[in-house]
Amino acid sequence: MTSSSYHWVTVARFWSSGPAVFLKSLLEANDIPAFVRNEYLGGLFAHLTLGKAEGGIELQVPSDLVEQAQQVLEGLEAHAQESEAPDEESEKGLS
Repeated sequence: MTSSSYHWVTVARFWSSGPAVFLKSLLEANDIPAFVRNEYLGGLFAHLTLGKAEGGIELQVPSDLVEQAQQVLEGLEAHAQESEAPDEESEKGLS
């Protein structure tokens, strides 16, 4: 972090903690500190406890690393989309 005065910024919101914790570990593997706010509020009754006012489960990073975190998350999303798209050989039944 380049500045000693920063605040945590939400880069993603979830209704369950699983995806948030996974992405937190991905960010940390890329040297980006991350925090899952409201991690333990999800679960069976998330729709009752996590109204719009609370904001759900939030994945947060320091304010000076938001852009870097978004690049990592977008890279994961792009990789997932590539993995889901069938290649020409598998469309022909050759793989």
